[in-house]
Amino acid sequence: MIETYLDQLHELGATLSLSPSAGTFVGGSTFDMTLVLDTNNTDINAVAVFLSFPPDKLQVVSSTAGKSVVSLWSVPPRFNNREGTVELQGVITGGLNASNALITTITFRVKSTGTSIIKIGDASRVLRNDGAGTDYLQH
Repeated sequence: MIETYLDQLHELGATLSLSPSAGTFVGGSTFDMTLVLDTNNTDINAVAVFLSFPPDKLQVVSSTAGKSVVSLWSVPPRFNNREGTVELQGVITGGLNASNALITTITFRVKSTGTSIIKIGDASRVLRNDGAGTDYLQH
């Protein structure tokens, strides 16, 4: 029964999430949002993440990768405030099997009031450490 349950978990795939998942912020203020990874009990070794946000409501002030589990960046966290995008790609040498693993912290500034949704794009990937680079991200 335990093996069946674990097999079902593996089929769910890895998850990327943003924290906090919701909040209320004052215009002109800043807030930090972390991007975290749950590998769902499977070894992974690479990530590619594409975020979007409403550029009329938010702007990225900075994106840091100092305490990230990513050990080698092919595309360090970079952002475009005109288009409302954040992109990053990197490798985790030796692989990783973890929950709540920090990928990056992004500092946003609130430009105007209203509802803002920060989305993890469909092109985002989490690759298994299986020698084939199989995408393991749960979409």
